[in-house]
Amino acid sequence: MRSLTRLPLDVHLMVEEPDRFLAEFADAGADVLTVHAEACRHLHRTLTYIRNDLHLRPGVALNPGTGLYAIEEVLGELNWVTIMSVNPGWGGQSFYSRACCPS
Repeated sequence: MRSLTRLPLDVHLMVEEPDRFLAEFADAGADVLTVHAEACRHLHRTLTYIRNDLHLRPGVALNPGTGLYAIEEVLGELNWVTIMSVNPGWGGQSFYSRACCPS
């Protein structure tokens, strides 16, 4: 994709153990790497690696059932946070409105 555009490429890794793939996506031209907090064994280490070693912008995605407490300690390492409105893994789910629109 990098050869087709100069626009920023944001890669959202919805995989287990995303650390295994970070360097490959950086080499492929990603500008932003977003990982799921729930999928990282050491979230701070992953985010630091993305920013300091790969020189990319790190992001974190949170599943609907994961509280904001999961990223409190790493906010200084993030460029942004994605709050998922469905649980990853299968299509056809109902929109989880409490994820983004608390009453």
